[in-house]
Amino acid sequence: MNLLNKVVQTAKWVDGSPRRCGACLFELDHSAKPASFDVHSEWERMFWTSDTRTSPFPQLVRSASRGCAKCASVLDFLKQAGLEQRCTAIEWFPSRGWNSGQPQINCQLDGGKVVELEICVSPEETEDLIVDGISTAHPSLCRGAKISGGTGDSEALTQAARWLGECREKHVKCHKVDETFVPTRLLRIGGHETMALCEKVSGHINYAALSHHWSEETQAVILKTTNIEQRKIDGITISDLPQMMQDVVAVLRGLKIDYVWIDSLCIIQDSSEDWLQEAASMAQVYSNAEVTIAATWCHGSGQSLFNGRGDSEFLEVDLPGTGSQSPLFVRRSIPHFHWKNSTPTLQEEQGLPPAQALWPLLGRGWVYQEQWLSRRTLHFTEHEIIWICSETTACECAYYSFGDVSRHGQLATEGTRTQDWKAIVEEYSERAFTQITDRLPALAGIATVHLKSDDDVGNYLCGLWSKGLPETLFWHTTSSTPGPRPPMTMPTWSWASITGSVEFDYPDDEIQPKILDAQVNYLGRELMGDVTEAMLRVEGLIASGGVFYGEQWEHLLKNKAKALSDVAPESKHGLEIDGCFINFTPDYALETPGKHFVPDGASVACLLFGRGDIGHCDPEHPETNNEMNYVSGIVLRNVSEGGSIYERIGYFTGSDFDDAFEFERTVALAEKRVFTLM
Repeated sequence: MNLLNKVVQTAKWVDGSPRRCGACLFELDHSAKPASFDVHSEWERMFWTSDTRTSPFPQLVRSASRGCAKCASVLDFLKQAGLEQRCTAIEWFPSRGWNSGQPQINCQLDGGKVVELEICVSPEETEDLIVDGISTAHPSLCRGAKISGGTGDSEALTQAARWLGECREKHVKCHKVDETFVPTRLLRIGGHETMALCEKVSGHINYAALSHHWSEETQAVILKTTNIEQRKIDGITISDLPQMMQDVVAVLRGLKIDYVWIDSLCIIQDSSEDWLQEAASMAQVYSNAEVTIAATWCHGSGQSLFNGRGDSEFLEVDLPGTGSQSPLFVRRSIPHFHWKNSTPTLQEEQGLPPAQALWPLLGRGWVYQEQWLSRRTLHFTEHEIIWICSETTACECAYYSFGDVSRHGQLATEGTRTQDWKAIVEEYSERAFTQITDRLPALAGIATVHLKSDDDVGNYLCGLWSKGLPETLFWHTTSSTPGPRPPMTMPTWSWASITGSVEFDYPDDEIQPKILDAQVNYLGRELMGDVTEAMLRVEGLIASGGVFYGEQWEHLLKNKAKALSDVAPESKHGLEIDGCFINFTPDYALETPGKHFVPDGASVACLLFGRGDIGHCDPEHPETNNEMNYVSGIVLRNVSEGGSIYERIGYFTGSDFDDAFEFERTVALAEKRVFTLM
């Protein structure tokens, strides 16, 4: 028997460190037989807390057979979870490795799919077993609490009440904004079978608000001019409400909150006058609510707010003999969201449904404002309840822990109050609307707060601020296939004139246009965006060009723009200035018949906006320099017979040497003009 075999048969190495299983990376039991795949070499022992390790499934089976109790428990979990027959390997990603502090365990399945797992230690023992992000028990160990049977059971709701109580007691930033504000109408819950519809309630009132996804069931119970008087007298029978709203009543009774504001039941939905008045007070309604209940996983009101967690997806299996007071356990990773990002991309990579399927509420336009304005939000998801307030974040599974600042910083809502307006628009524009005309009304509450927090922003101009011009005119759609321009009165220079998400660029100010005048006329309140007429008087550098799409653009790509076809062969729109061609991004489907139709090959005006750089410059090796300055801008079309009135139709920038207009050459071709942009 050689020396290595003698050593691995003992409980510890000669230096006193314990033997460690090469399959599950836990310390080996004294009785476990040695195996060739265990952590043997000095090199492996040095980097076992930082290096990624892959354990083929047969290796786990062999290790369990030789007496590793932890491998046996992992196999038991895979069997109960229905993953045993499909598992090909387990990948261990430690907290010190590539993912900068967040451990991860991937269960590789046949067909290339992945199910993400986690091995958890209770929050009470985290400080003992995880020091500076490193665990001596296991390199991929993370903090986690076991979750109860369902999001509507007494344990979960008691936890919610505990969070609310701690927030009330400890969080100064979560105090009510306006002690005197009370919504026009509230529903009084009480302990009866009906809720009373109350108008103009006086005194100090603690009320909750509901953030939810409307559906057919919602429409069936809305407040209307024909039922408001009856509801003020008789109230609303709780059992007649959709299931989700009934569950909200149960939650609020548990939280001992007697009043609730629900938009569909507190705004007269067939009265445009009442709707406009109440929509204008959204900032006060949500910012003064004691808590906002978010039906985050519900696709509609007919679905229950709660979810029972009885199937294999929520399975938790203890790992014996780990030396902790409460056992470590393994489970599927529980997905977590950022409330401001409605389209995170990691879900499907982790073997989970898309974000929009897990948290459909977060994709709605009105909901962004509701979340942004709320001091406290209690999210009900398929997996757990999550608490987000102005100071902290917490969840049942303890991924977020109340008072822990290491993870909740980007989730807590306090930071949004000073957020850059462009960033707000970028996040908000991702959201969906049933009525595209709601795009500015659903932002009015945030605009109100933004104006109060910064009195130097200037006038509100259809989703932009006058002090931000001209820079905030330089936006572009992120869609590769934009839809038609919506049929509404909205200036084309505003991002709100199109559908879909937008992003802002940050051009230098060397050739930025000047805004000489800005005039917007509104039918009602300016923040609601009910525009009757809007114009900007602009002075800037204009270069003449042409836009191409369809067959003519395909022909040009094959002939005059061959180099460009190699850069972006998928491009469907081209822009030409003085014989040079680049790709450009239209704001909408130019080919749509009607008022905003732009024919293939149409002449356009290119308003130059900024300079950018492509390539690299090495002062020490100038012979290798390969650099070009390019010009960016927005594309306009003349909508006046021989006049100087223009509409915006798109955006262009540089991306490659063969896909950019050279700066000096293009500026030399341009002429300074004064014109009106509608």
